[in-house]
Amino acid sequence: MDLFAPFSFLLVLIALCLFEIVNSIDNAIVDAEVLASVAKKSRRIFMFIDTVFSILIVRGLLPWLIVFATIPSLGFFGAFNATGTGGEEVQLAIDTALPFLLIAAGTFFILLFFDWIFRKPKNFAHIHEKILHGRDELFHIFLLIFLGVMVFASLAVNPIFVMPIFIGATVFFVLHGIKTHFLLHKKSLASGEGKNLPDVNKLAYLEIIDAVFSVDSVLGAFAFTFSVPLIVIGAGLGAVVVRLITLKNIDKLKKYAYLRNGAMYSILFLGLSMLLEAFGVDLPLWLSPVITIIIIFYFIHRSHQEAKLLHALEVEVHLAR
Repeated sequence: MDLFAPFSFLLVLIALCLFEIVNSIDNAIVDAEVLASVAKKSRRIFMFIDTVFSILIVRGLLPWLIVFATIPSLGFFGAFNATGTGGEEVQLAIDTALPFLLIAAGTFFILLFFDWIFRKPKNFAHIHEKILHGRDELFHIFLLIFLGVMVFASLAVNPIFVMPIFIGATVFFVLHGIKTHFLLHKKSLASGEGKNLPDVNKLAYLEIIDAVFSVDSVLGAFAFTFSVPLIVIGAGLGAVVVRLITLKNIDKLKKYAYLRNGAMYSILFLGLSMLLEAFGVDLPLWLSPVITIIIIFYFIHRSHQEAKLLHALEVEVHLAR
């Protein structure tokens, strides 16, 4: 994709921004509940620091480090704008190393979706979500089948591809454990158990947790573009929007029941597209941003319709009294 073509740039930017927003909603809601227990001055300080930190450090430095670790031959500074530097040597290095990043991130995303569809609490947007929910044994069956198919395909195409498969799976299980631990503590802060903690302790804890929960968004960004500056701009805009919502419109946002569903189906599609590209399937460059935008807007529409229905029922009950 020509990142300097206005339409291509705008398409990727919108997809990155929307993906960041819907993928961060659950975390933002808990943030808002914790922030409600701290002083207004501390709240404003946190939002400023968190916005700067999330854009410059998490969504700037992390993708930069990932590109550098995947393609060390580019050098630390060359990795920052790998797709914009041009040159046959740079492009060759990217083409050689890109499958490793795509396989690791794609594996991570597929496991993330399996975990959500089978094990995580959710609002049911479709009947199959309700049928599959709570089926922990199916999660492990699908996990084994998926990893087995991936290893078999890797051995047939390039045996070295087995390594990023297990890197992606390892990252998933490590992050899953960390997230579960942090989320329990975060909810305890929101529920009032941590009301005696100083504001600075709460805010520092939120900052650490937010950084951990941002890994999904950073990895997903590579399905849209390999350009770190574009990731910083797109995901950074999404991060700013989420933090503005956290301060002002979180109650309204809670009424949009299926935003998380949109994020997870986007993750499923992005994971599949990453794996297909890594194994040589030539997908149109516009496909990932367009499908992501369609999925997210579909679930925004579903959420809006559900919110209207609930509001109408509330009005009807109120009038009946």
